[in-house]
Amino acid sequence: MNWNIRKPSQGKVIATESIVKNNRDWVWYIAGIIALTVIVYLPSLKNAFTNWDDPYYVTDIGLIRNLSLQTIKTFFSTYVADNYHPLTMLSLAVNYKLSGLNPEGYHITNLLLHLCNILLVFVFIRKLSGDWRIAAITSLLFSIHPMHVESVAWVSERKDVLFTFFYLLALCVYVDYVNAPKLKLYFAVFILYILSLLSKGMAVTLPLVLLLVDYYKGRKFNTKSFFEKIPFIMLSIVFGVIAIYAQHSTQALESNVGVSYFDRIIFASYAMVIYLWKAIFPFHLSCFYDYPIKTNGYYPFIFYLSPIILIVLGYLIYKLSRKNKNAGFAALFFIFTIGIVLQLLPVGKAIIAERYTYVPYIGLSFLAGKGIVSITGNKNMLQSIRVGVISAFAIVTLIFTWLTYQQCYAWKNSLTLWTEVINNSPSALAYCNRGQYFMESGNNDEAIADFTKSIEMRDYVAAYLNRSSVYLKMGLVDKALDDCNKMISLSPDNAYAYNTKGECLNEKKEYTESVEAVDKAIQLKPDYDLPCYTKGNALNSLGKYDEAIIAFNSAININSRFKEAYNNRSVAYFEKKEYAKALTDVLKAKELGFNVNVQYLQFLSENK
Repeated sequence: MNWNIRKPSQGKVIATESIVKNNRDWVWYIAGIIALTVIVYLPSLKNAFTNWDDPYYVTDIGLIRNLSLQTIKTFFSTYVADNYHPLTMLSLAVNYKLSGLNPEGYHITNLLLHLCNILLVFVFIRKLSGDWRIAAITSLLFSIHPMHVESVAWVSERKDVLFTFFYLLALCVYVDYVNAPKLKLYFAVFILYILSLLSKGMAVTLPLVLLLVDYYKGRKFNTKSFFEKIPFIMLSIVFGVIAIYAQHSTQALESNVGVSYFDRIIFASYAMVIYLWKAIFPFHLSCFYDYPIKTNGYYPFIFYLSPIILIVLGYLIYKLSRKNKNAGFAALFFIFTIGIVLQLLPVGKAIIAERYTYVPYIGLSFLAGKGIVSITGNKNMLQSIRVGVISAFAIVTLIFTWLTYQQCYAWKNSLTLWTEVINNSPSALAYCNRGQYFMESGNNDEAIADFTKSIEMRDYVAAYLNRSSVYLKMGLVDKALDDCNKMISLSPDNAYAYNTKGECLNEKKEYTESVEAVDKAIQLKPDYDLPCYTKGNALNSLGKYDEAIIAFNSAININSRFKEAYNNRSVAYFEKKEYAKALTDVLKAKELGFNVNVQYLQFLSENK
């Protein structure tokens, strides 16, 4: 196929006869990209849920299990996992309705959304540049970049692929609006923006990208173009405030509250450099990148070098963009869309996250596509250079494809996920989360080893909590109690620590002290079901059956599928000789999967 184009004096790009005849070639290219993407992501469809946020979004959240009008209202009126993303939660609820807790259905949905986004990237770049070849290269790099596996293969990142779907749709429609301003197109962009914001707060960057499209398309910045952006900017402010409040609701913004502003600038500069580096060299990937620890009062040298690197890169891009609008557009697209997650306002526990590159890398991929097409289509360029560029791009495509395919296996389950993190970017959190996997699998020795390593690395509160639970299961009550007390000294407002302490005291038959401990947990976290259950067990042992029933009622009101609470409330009713109520509860516990005592059930059936 002839890839050459000619430019008339008017500045408009006109295809040669050869390209006009083959202008449907893009269909085969995009079909090939879609097919390649499906093959590359096939391993992800067999992956399990992980213990990295999936319990908060799917496996342990009862909210998605009863899709109703009330549930939908709740999605729109509450925060989930430190975020406000009602459309994402609604999509997960629909997934649960269709496939229950079979992870394959969730992974298929994520992949389908990724495929839609690939198509939308192609459409957007084609509309923007007028060249389907640039669009094809951009969408190919978007489809197979290893840094994007996290957004697709992680069930909890449904919000990423979903918000991007509406975000890209809005950009596609906006380009049409710039080319032929119509009110219906403007309102369509606005509605799509709202849907994107309701999927993930990261969509707040859209107004900046709209201005960037204006710049690229040569649209004049005047009163009209300014005022038409005001509704979008207002929405960004509103949803930005909502996002901050959501993070504050569980202290997610306090992870590095003691860090100085200078350090935050250092962190942000480092993050930007790493995002740029991994755009080209996406090796040693990890779902978690911990903040650095100072040695002798200093961070590693690369952190202090990063601002200098950015200043040099910024100057070079500035000089280049004055001559080449494409470079300016690509750089600003990347900066605008990645800027809000550079940890200037620290959120969460990670200094960078691969999922944050899902949209920003579109800008860098566009620049790569533009460069490749410009070089290979330039007849004045040496043939060896043109062949070299095509060969290099082919090699990069093969490497990215292989890395992405392999990275899907990293998300197979919690063991593979956190082992990869430990191998590439070890942290206290990674050891703790892998230990949790071992704990839930019954591998107590491996679990304790990982929790201990986590504590040695960073006196990690969650590791104390989990290790105390394992000790308790192994009958090492005093060791479990020591961990609880250490936890409370590190985190006095930790409801989980007080509940586990109550469980330990129950084992030591110190029931009155247990009630005191779990009452503190209930006071700290009223929506936490386990302290109510632990309290009910202590009160049962004290013979205070009426109070025990009240405690079990509270646990069941919080978690209607709490089978152990139904069974133990049955015991309280049994002691009160209210056998009919006891039978109702034990049958409910059996329905939920509790292994009830057959003789006990038979007795209640005969004496109800």
